[in-house]
Amino acid sequence: MRSIYLLNQQPLVFKLSAIFGIALLLMRILTFPYPLWFTTLTGVFLWTARLQDFGLFHIVAVIWAIVIVGFLVMFGSSLIHLLLEFRHDRSQATLPFYTNVITILLVLSLPTIAIEFDFYANLNARESIVSTIQSGTLAPRSLQTVDVPAGTQLVQKTIATIDLPANYKKLSSGQEPGEIQAVSDQNGKTELVVFFGYNGLIKLDSGYSAFVYKADDEEINQGDLFGVANVEYYVWLLNAKPLGNHWYWISVIED
Repeated sequence: MRSIYLLNQQPLVFKLSAIFGIALLLMRILTFPYPLWFTTLTGVFLWTARLQDFGLFHIVAVIWAIVIVGFLVMFGSSLIHLLLEFRHDRSQATLPFYTNVITILLVLSLPTIAIEFDFYANLNARESIVSTIQSGTLAPRSLQTVDVPAGTQLVQKTIATIDLPANYKKLSSGQEPGEIQAVSDQNGKTELVVFFGYNGLIKLDSGYSAFVYKADDEEINQGDLFGVANVEYYVWLLNAKPLGNHWYWISVIED
């Protein structure tokens, strides 16, 4: 009862900060693995579209934009409240502001924690799979050749779709559980190995996230991923997070 009484004594700015903070965390979970900027811009630029033209992701993106605006208003209000009330009651003056700061830290850090936990927990197993692909001991289910733009020329590459052994299927969740893809050059040398990752509770029609092994030391780019997952689609690399020697976590939209 005392906790309910104390909650009722908190200023409105704290209650609204808590509500928008919880909403922001929930929306971040729903829109992961897409980056904050992409989800926000998607929501902002869909204001004039008709709801019947939306996919579920787009509806959530619009709600996300509303929540972002509400949270920013409450963050500014909590800062004003802090400045005006600090001399009178420090605890009530600082609580709304601290609530918003903690929310921001959680929104920014939770995706990174989830990605790095998965990466390091399964790094040895994924590196073992990469080694078997490079040695040719893991046979592909299917092969496709694609012509990849490279400057003014087209370079032919081979994309192998591979089914992981039963005890390794948890390492990738492609179109089928345990499905990965490997990209090879004209000489058969493996350039990329793609372990498809979590695609979120709310998904776009085309796109994926993945842990990617890149054989050379150059930074990963959109051209490297052409033909992965869907051969006919253009690739838009939303996010590429270096994770260690030759490894990246990426999120991609295909169009």
